Amino acid sequence: MIALIVLIELFGAVGWSNKMKNNSNDDFFNRWAIITGIIQLMDYNLNIRQVDNDTLLKHLNMQDQVLEEQNRELQKQTNEYLEKIVEQNEEILKKLNKLER
Repeated sequence: MIALIVLIELFGAVGWSNKMKNNSNDDFFNRWAIITGIIQLMDYNLNIRQVDNDTLLKHLNMQDQVLEEQNRELQKQTNEYLEKIVEQNEEILKKLNKLER
């Protein structure tokens, strides 16, 4: 967006063709060199953003792996806990059956 403003300032929104006709070839090529530089800066900025996005994606993938491991461990602990409860309930039922006889 800033580059667009610079381009408008550089060439002027009105009278483009008149300015181009009145300027020398050197001036024309200097302006295009400036435009090329601005485009390169914009491309560099986009590349930096992409690198930041890639770094973020790697970090999020690592977090996902850690969370999956934690979920597996939690599931294992939950299953062990529930098995223990079932065993205790069975034992309680056995003792209650013995008392009833």
